[in-house]
Amino acid sequence: MNQFIHPDFKLNGKSFSYIELLSEALYLKENGQLFEKNIGKFLLEWLNNESFVLVQTSGSTGKPKKIVLQKSAMIASAKATGTFFNLQPKASALLCLSADYIAGKMMIVRAMMLGLELDIMVPRSHLDDLLSHKIYDFVAIVPLQAENSLDKLNQFKKIIIGGAKVSDDLALKLNELNAKIYETYGMTETITHIAAKRIGETYFNTLEHVTITIDDRKCLVIDAPSITNEKIVTNDIVEIHNEKQFKWLGRYDNVINSGGIKYIPEQI
Repeated sequence: MNQFIHPDFKLNGKSFSYIELLSEALYLKENGQLFEKNIGKFLLEWLNNESFVLVQTSGSTGKPKKIVLQKSAMIASAKATGTFFNLQPKASALLCLSADYIAGKMMIVRAMMLGLELDIMVPRSHLDDLLSHKIYDFVAIVPLQAENSLDKLNQFKKIIIGGAKVSDDLALKLNELNAKIYETYGMTETITHIAAKRIGETYFNTLEHVTITIDDRKCLVIDAPSITNEKIVTNDIVEIHNEKQFKWLGRYDNVINSGGIKYIPEQI
């Protein structure tokens, strides 16, 4: 599995060979804090001889469940993210999400595949543990962390926010910051984000390996052949601008049918 580790990859400032990373993973699993144990468990799963990993879904396309993700697809996703956000080897990145879920797992995969220098932090609802002097090139966070850490976000050059919709109020606050901040769209089944947009923009732009359509419910259908051979049908109502751009309108699950007229609460 050496081909899965970029020579410039670092974890907490330390470089690793395959054997050294395997040893570090075992140590974290056995001796680390809970968040470190999760990192260790994922690294062991990534470094084994299987071609896949098992991941818990969030329920975006149905009831939460365990699904199989091919490591080759995760690598393709990591490389597409690197291209979209122009992430270069030796760029610094922070992991502040749980490695129990796809967003945290993919930050680790991106670091290993793209040669990022990844620091890890206890996943919390805020970034108060961030060292005041440290500037990072890249981080992935959720809206709650952004809302609770506005005074910390200028310590990042590029920020992606996912896991939930960025509210209009939060977007206004984020627009006042110097960092390049993107809202992302994705789910476990798509191996995190398949599209992103700068805060304040209208349309999501899909990554290079993705095209989009809608079904008869006007819900987004994702075609990402480098990730899965099957099209992914979501419950997200969207407005298609073109095959690479869309506007998110709301969840089909939340639609209210009143007298034959359908209302989308998110739009109201």
